[in-house]
Amino acid sequence: MTVLDQYKPRHLREPPEVVDLKKLESDIERKPLNEISELMQSLTYGEMIELSAALWKVKPDEVAITADNLPSILHRWSMQNGQ
Repeated sequence: MTVLDQYKPRHLREPPEVVDLKKLESDIERKPLNEISELMQSLTYGEMIELSAALWKVKPDEVAITADNLPSILHRWSMQNGQ
């Protein structure tokens, strides 16, 4: 590399990054909700009972699970169990 090359912008000095188009297409077409659905279908009955108990445990006391608070319950459960 010459001294003059050192003053060129980085994108002109380094070769372009190779993009895996198959992986990019896969990433773009990814559907996380479908993945969650498939995972749920693969659970055994016992694992579903465990999941239900864990979700019930993190819900606020004396509060019914509703469409409005279910997202926060799922988030709270995922934060406690993802570690």
